[in-house]
Amino acid sequence: MNEQLKQENSNLKQMTNYMSLKNNEIQKKVTELENYNHGLMKILDLQKAANNFQEQKIAILETNLSLINEQDYKNKSGE
Repeated sequence: MNEQLKQENSNLKQMTNYMSLKNNEIQKKVTELENYNHGLMKILDLQKAANNFQEQKIAILETNLSLINEQDYKNKSGE
């Protein structure tokens, strides 16, 4: 009986060690994924800023085009 308990205890220790290793591996993967996610969020923020800049540029170009068209219309009307 005592030998059987020792064997069972040894098996439980091995299982505990194995699960601890697996837990460490999983924790490393979680950390990697969190870092990856953080990087993606930074990229998305940069893309959002670039998109906002492009939208501002388009608005300025549209305004300039309207002013040019208005000036052109006035010039043609005055001729």
